[in-house]
Amino acid sequence: MAKLREYLQKMLRWLEVDWRAKRAEKQQKKLEEKTGIKIGDWREHIPKDINDNLESIISALTKDAELEEDKAVSSLKGLQAIIKPYPHFHWQNLHPTLHDLVFPYYQSEDYYSAVYQGIIKYKNEVKRKTGSSLTDRNLFENIFSISDPKLSVTKKFKKTDGSDFEAVTITNITEGHRSLVIAMWQAFRCPLSHEAVKDLRESGLYSEQDCLDALGLLSYLFRRLDDSETP
Repeated sequence: MAKLREYLQKMLRWLEVDWRAKRAEKQQKKLEEKTGIKIGDWREHIPKDINDNLESIISALTKDAELEEDKAVSSLKGLQAIIKPYPHFHWQNLHPTLHDLVFPYYQSEDYYSAVYQGIIKYKNEVKRKTGSSLTDRNLFENIFSISDPKLSVTKKFKKTDGSDFEAVTITNITEGHRSLVIAMWQAFRCPLSHEAVKDLRESGLYSEQDCLDALGLLSYLFRRLDDSETP
């Protein structure tokens, strides 16, 4: 009798776990039908560190029998609106010119090519805007020359009262911007042209996070280019 009782208790625990799992599966299917979100497909394109934290929230939405269906639906939709597939891509708020260009590289997790192609695109946009026949570093040094610039990234801006900014402020931004453009070319485009990505990545000399940070800086340079004018 004792063995039978122990066996029956194990069976009841197993049935309870199995029932909860099936109920969660049924709830997930209902949520997917109501929201149009395939939870498995969505989570497949979210990095592990974010997915680990997401697990408990998804579990609560699919396993909580007390949660009203409409609240579960709105919660899941809101969650996906915040955490989209490839979230780092969306959270970076990249410049529109970069957005479509680099997204395929995000999908394949090829962040090195994303940076390289982004820098080439920036160079070409500078050439297009200025009509310059120069290229590479010579182009940037000429267009953003301190003594004879072809584009100004500060000219259109005034203080809220309509007055000019201090000359030292304009000088700092102008010189700093020029240095950033040249540094972007020298620090990223040149190494990516002359070294194997495998060596850069595995040595840690340039990590994937470095590439993501570089794309943020590149996006800033594109926004500055949008606002640039002839002096």
